[in-house]
Amino acid sequence: MFFSSLRRINYAAVVCSVGLILSMATLSVVALRQITRQTSADVESLQQGTTLGSTLVSAVLTQIGAAEEYLTTPSPAVKAEFIANGDSAYMYQARLRDLPHFDAADRRLVNLVATTQATALDRRQQLRRAPLAREGCGAVETAGAVVVDAPARVLGDQVRRRHGAPP
Repeated sequence: MFFSSLRRINYAAVVCSVGLILSMATLSVVALRQITRQTSADVESLQQGTTLGSTLVSAVLTQIGAAEEYLTTPSPAVKAEFIANGDSAYMYQARLRDLPHFDAADRRLVNLVATTQATALDRRQQLRRAPLAREGCGAVETAGAVVVDAPARVLGDQVRRRHGAPP
């Protein structure tokens, strides 16, 4: 029998200990690689969401600026810029909705930005028809920027909080 002497029992214990240490090291390396991949994917998703959110805010504010310019000096070129900025804003909204970690609260905030965008632009059209449109544009510009920027800022803060980044 193999375990007939103390020396053989000691030898078997050392072999088992080395085997356990090697298996724990292998499991640790595998776990660390998996955690690294997951963390990298989360950081990439966070970066993508932050970039898309910032670009969405920029597109909406640029569209509001084009609407302001169209109110003061209507021209086909400014109208085309306004439409192009609106299309890009809706494209960025769709890309945000396609992100892997995009949940119902995030979707609600993006929808709020879209609703606010449409409401602010509708108000501008109403002002355009009003006789004192040029005097009221500055107030609408400021209100539109605040109303669009606030939900976008909240969206960015929520994404950063979810992924552990500082606000």
